[in-house]
Amino acid sequence: MKYRLGDITVKHWNDWDNVPRMPTVVGNYILGALAIQAPLAVATAVGYLAIGLVSSWAMKSLVPKMDFASGASSGTLVNTVTAAAPQEIVYGKIRKGGIITYREATGDDNDFLHQIITLAGHEVNSIGDIYINDEIY
Repeated sequence: MKYRLGDITVKHWNDWDNVPRMPTVVGNYILGALAIQAPLAVATAVGYLAIGLVSSWAMKSLVPKMDFASGASSGTLVNTVTAAAPQEIVYGKIRKGGIITYREATGDDNDFLHQIITLAGHEVNSIGDIYINDEIY
């Protein structure tokens, strides 16, 4: 069966096509279900609020939850090599990676790797534990 809507012909008419989407209609439906008579402006405002809440809930349920303990969020805990890195400012106590500003291998067969890792672009009071391969040094 085909349905004709002006110049558009619809083949499959499902329930979603019948859902009212205008804020005024939604607001009047909600206020009518609560047996409240209100002016058109109030019904429109209630409709916008209801559509916003439902849309927000739907988007929140569709967005994946962030797992801050996984390796995907460890970008701040790794050391990076950048040609022109911004100067990092550190406030308080923080666990972070640094920027490798110098790297050199020495020894007969390049047995030793020397690195200078810049943690902050200013003087700090102290540097706490240093982790190398998840071990404290």
